[in-house]
Amino acid sequence: SEGMEHYAYLESLFRQENIPISAQFLDLNRQLQTKSSPESSDHQPAWNIRTSMLAPFVGRKKILEDLQRAYQGGGGIVVVGEPGLGKTRLIQEFAARAQPRPRVLLTTCRTGESALPYQPLIDLLRESISDEEWLKIPLTWSSQVSLLLPELEQILEKPGSSKIALDPDTAPAAARSRLMEAIRQIFFILGKDRNLLFCLDDAHWADEATLAAVAYLLERPPFDKGLVVIMARHEEHNPALERLFNQLQRGRQSRLIRLPYFSHSEIAELVAHVTGTNLDQAHLNQLAQSTGGNPLYLLETLRAIHDNLSSYLSQEEMHLPVTLSMRTLISSRLQELSPVAFEALQTAAVVGAEFTPEVVAESSQRSIPEMIVALEELEECQLIGQLPRVSREIRYRFIHSTIREVLLLEINPLRRQWLERHIAFSMEKHLVPEDYSQAAILAQHFESGGEGNRAFEYWVRAGQYARQLFSLFEADAAFAHAAGLIPYLSGMPEAQVYDLFSEWAEMAFEAEDAVTIQQLSDRLRQLGEENHNKLFLGTALNLLCSICLMQNKYE
Repeated sequence: SEGMEHYAYLESLFRQENIPISAQFLDLNRQLQTKSSPESSDHQPAWNIRTSMLAPFVGRKKILEDLQRAYQGGGGIVVVGEPGLGKTRLIQEFAARAQPRPRVLLTTCRTGESALPYQPLIDLLRESISDEEWLKIPLTWSSQVSLLLPELEQILEKPGSSKIALDPDTAPAAARSRLMEAIRQIFFILGKDRNLLFCLDDAHWADEATLAAVAYLLERPPFDKGLVVIMARHEEHNPALERLFNQLQRGRQSRLIRLPYFSHSEIAELVAHVTGTNLDQAHLNQLAQSTGGNPLYLLETLRAIHDNLSSYLSQEEMHLPVTLSMRTLISSRLQELSPVAFEALQTAAVVGAEFTPEVVAESSQRSIPEMIVALEELEECQLIGQLPRVSREIRYRFIHSTIREVLLLEINPLRRQWLERHIAFSMEKHLVPEDYSQAAILAQHFESGGEGNRAFEYWVRAGQYARQLFSLFEADAAFAHAAGLIPYLSGMPEAQVYDLFSEWAEMAFEAEDAVTIQQLSDRLRQLGEENHNKLFLGTALNLLCSICLMQNKYE
């Protein structure tokens, strides 16, 4: 548009004359991009990007060119790097520049949600596809996805349509494949009229089922042109993600991009934009050595010295405050907060990467008016930001995951346990009846809060929920969590323990997993002997019979 062209002209003049670009000018650029983008009529992707200082995109020219070539050819890209290197910011910039302009389907994985099967895809399908679009998708596929989105039943059962029921007798592996093919077909339909850019952010926190679905999409690309982009930290351990990386390296249409640190020239450009100052080589070398070329670390350092920048630059050697580790930088920002705001932020950190004002207020035992004032202060300090509204519920998130990580590192263990307990009861109060999609999150909070019996109950429900979605990996992990709590339960809830092992064994039998059934039988026999429980002992023997039946041993 003419507005974008004029903006580019002014920006080039500013750079030629070494004139610093103001925050208002950068904000104008964002407004122009939103208005000029054909994406503006779609759901706007909620990029998880905010920094404490407004800064333009700097460098990464060759990587952007590589992304454009990959986009034209289709396939997958994995962008890996340490926190703060700008993985998400890079893909946001690419999405704004890509030609032809794509429809962006963005979803973010969250720490603590790796036990929730398909949660990032559930969020994506729920927030990025309108009711009108769902009605255009054949019932063959949309009915399968209603397993993930129960609210789809109301849309699909409108007059003139007939919902296709899922066959409860379908083998778990076949049902899972059918669900993944339905997701693939939905992507194919959405990509008919416009190239798609599917982005999975913070994939190091993804659950196994989500990564399996992404692997399915990469093996059978749903579009000729478009791109699947996965962003992850390389230092986080996630076996399912490592398997996906290995698969990508064997494929022809996929590649791995290791995001490098900023070069000296990129650091100089960013400093000039943010501060309006051109550093000499000596000061540039010091800043590069101090920050390691990490953009987030660099911006936080500039923020810390911003008020006394001229004083630092007047020194022959720029003596930066203390040892400016990222933890030190963030801790110094937190010390500037009022007590109520700090308490709210600390409580929010324990809640999770995203949180609601109600849960934080109830858990910290503050009133809603007090919490509103605290949240306003935290927003002004650019520590949290409000998420786009997709329902009546107002939700916030941390500007950067590192802020939350620092808070969790510094919290007193006793206070954290107290908060975990209150958070669990608050979240339980806000649960939708019979909706156990968040059972694993409650189980984690109850367990960390010292409420073993409640944690056991919710781990069992989490396993049942995962099994309903044919996500056996998450179901097995949830049942194992529940079983691990048995020695610490107050009293022996016989019926609940029996139900756990019965359902777990049934799942193993369907998967023809004799090894797991044997382990369950041994564990039940041990529990039966320790507690003199005939029900457990008898069930253990029945499980041995199941193994014999599975292996056709009738004598």
